[in-house]
Amino acid sequence: MMRRGTLLRAAMQVLLLIWLLVGCAGREGAGGGQKQEDDAGESSVEQQKAQQEESTDSERTVSARPREPTESVELVDVNWNSTLVFQSDIGELWAINAHGSEPLRLTGEQEPYPPTSLSPNGKKIAYATERIEGGCGGASACASSSPEKSYAQIYVMNADGSDQTKLVEELGASSSPAWSPDGKTIAFALSGTDDESCTIYAMNADGSGDRTAFATLDGCYSINSLSWSPDGKKIAFEGSITLNAVDIWVLDVAGEQGGTDQTRQLTHTPVGWWNVGPTWSPDSTEIAFTHKATEEYDQSVYKINADGSGETRLTHDLPVHSDPADPPIDSTYSPMHSPVWSPGGTKIAFVREYRFLENPDRYSGDSTPSSLIYVMGSDGSNPTVVKDFSSERVLNLDWLPGWVDLPLAAPAQAQEERTTSGQPPPSAEGCKPVENPVGEIAYQVGGDIWTMNADGSNPSQLTHEQVKEDTPAFSPDGQKIAFVKEVEVEAEGGSLSEAPPHLVPKVVVMDTNGCHQKVLPLPEGEYAHEPSWSPDGRRIAFWSDPLSVLEECRMFITNADGSGTPRRLPTPGLSGCILRPEWSPDGDQIAFEAGYDDGWADIYVVDVSPEGATSRPRLLIDDDPGTTSDGNEAMGATEPSWSPDDTEIAFVGGQDIYKFNVNTLEETRLTTWEGAGSGTSVENSPTWSPDGERIAFVRDDSGVSTSIYVMGSDGSDPTLVRDFPPAERPVPDWRPLP
Repeated sequence: MMRRGTLLRAAMQVLLLIWLLVGCAGREGAGGGQKQEDDAGESSVEQQKAQQEESTDSERTVSARPREPTESVELVDVNWNSTLVFQSDIGELWAINAHGSEPLRLTGEQEPYPPTSLSPNGKKIAYATERIEGGCGGASACASSSPEKSYAQIYVMNADGSDQTKLVEELGASSSPAWSPDGKTIAFALSGTDDESCTIYAMNADGSGDRTAFATLDGCYSINSLSWSPDGKKIAFEGSITLNAVDIWVLDVAGEQGGTDQTRQLTHTPVGWWNVGPTWSPDSTEIAFTHKATEEYDQSVYKINADGSGETRLTHDLPVHSDPADPPIDSTYSPMHSPVWSPGGTKIAFVREYRFLENPDRYSGDSTPSSLIYVMGSDGSNPTVVKDFSSERVLNLDWLPGWVDLPLAAPAQAQEERTTSGQPPPSAEGCKPVENPVGEIAYQVGGDIWTMNADGSNPSQLTHEQVKEDTPAFSPDGQKIAFVKEVEVEAEGGSLSEAPPHLVPKVVVMDTNGCHQKVLPLPEGEYAHEPSWSPDGRRIAFWSDPLSVLEECRMFITNADGSGTPRRLPTPGLSGCILRPEWSPDGDQIAFEAGYDDGWADIYVVDVSPEGATSRPRLLIDDDPGTTSDGNEAMGATEPSWSPDDTEIAFVGGQDIYKFNVNTLEETRLTTWEGAGSGTSVENSPTWSPDGERIAFVRDDSGVSTSIYVMGSDGSDPTLVRDFPPAERPVPDWRPLP
């Protein structure tokens, strides 16, 4: 990229050619980074498309086959719904889930691109290419009298390849772009044609405004593979200030712009070795990268602390258990590269290449390697094969959390139903029924109601309207779902045509396939929240916070079929907010949250007769700041959830999940986790499984992510089942047994 004289330039070109011939694939980090393709000099989109058009395989797909893992380890703590995205050897984008599902195409068929950088929400792709002007195009002799000029170009497009927009065109060379964690900014490195420095810039992702120069590295040969830390404070990159040596560097984005201490060299590899493709851990404390020799196939995965300490090799020689029908495998060829961290930070995926001995010429352009995607512990333990791609080179690996909804390319038949987003075609009656609609857990995300299995699989979107919908609750027979939906009502003083529409949250009941929605009545001036079914399925309790009465919330009971008028549930002796009613499974009691007079909520219960009469509320759980029976401070009690046998109530105490035995009055703390972010995680929204053996809940990890977990009812074996954007609060509800 950056050159220091004609002789050094020629030497670097020779070394680069050797690297390309051995098939070294430098990995792009979490925010992106440029990798070399198999054929030197063909980096433009047009050249790659022309190469693809010459292929005789017009219906090309990525071939994958099952293979026994090299180590026996279960991926129980790998989120089933998280997604591994990669590029094939010709630049097409594909995706699989983290347990190795069949590959699904992102970009259209026969639409290869240079190494790409996927935006954090999965909607946009940025990439760098070049435009050559003048010269002879590599010919030994030509009539052109104009010197050859190379222009760096950076494009952004939709993830399906549409709406390509050029953001940068400038004389010189560029690294591949890297997205900031919030998706608003793109970083990239540029060089001129004659100077001996590399400059890292940032610009708005839509190309608006002026670019900002973060830092300049003097005396460098190249900067590549930029990777933005998840906390947004640093950018890791591979840089070279010594001929035939590449190291990992870190740029302090939060530092003073133009400061000399902004860049710091983390590794100091000897000549003949390159450290490339840095990628950050989710907590921004560690960096994984590929360590490789320039003249051999020696490539391994390493990691290092962000301060430069603790450099550790993670991968070693791994046997490949080939199919007996396959030719023997070349044991001397085993490059391992392209590490990427799992969204939770406990795993690292990487690519391991292998070749069959039927073509032992490792430098032959006709000898395409095969690839294995592995997942291992972040300490290098238990490497496990996730997917085997025979005669396919896998590049540019990325690992996305489960909440990222990738747009799959059309018109492939298997993808027309938008498998990952669960968006089925509309029905004749206006709703959108789905196949296998009844998942085990209902939840909300993006203002819509979804269901999924308890392991996070088969996410199905039930509602698709442009209004907010939340807090789903299964009916006792599991055939209906009550939830809260913003409903348009006539504005005060006129009809909808005469005054702006007014959205009021009301309780709605629908079938579990998303159809036959019925809006339940609501007293004027009330705003419904968090419905709870009576065990016989005839009534629904909810709470309301009327805007006309500040700091007062009250509970109501209404008929589930929409008949009659909602009746306010009296709570004599209590003032302030009365909220979150939860009907006991035997139907005799309703637990609720109240008692904010002293600043800390408590949990109360009232007896409920079959006719709907209620007793005077009595205090059940009083957890104002102080010491509980297990020695831990609970700091209030909120969000009660009854166990199926009526003996226990799970609730939120401060930032953790507790449970309370209504017979023995024993209280037990179930979660005690620290967040991966800068603060402490917050656990909330507990819900019991129908057999009472498990509890699902939400974990908000200090703005880093929001997730649904499932644990044993004693707090054991908490397991991540699905990730969501930090701003979401999914509020799960477990379907009763049919």
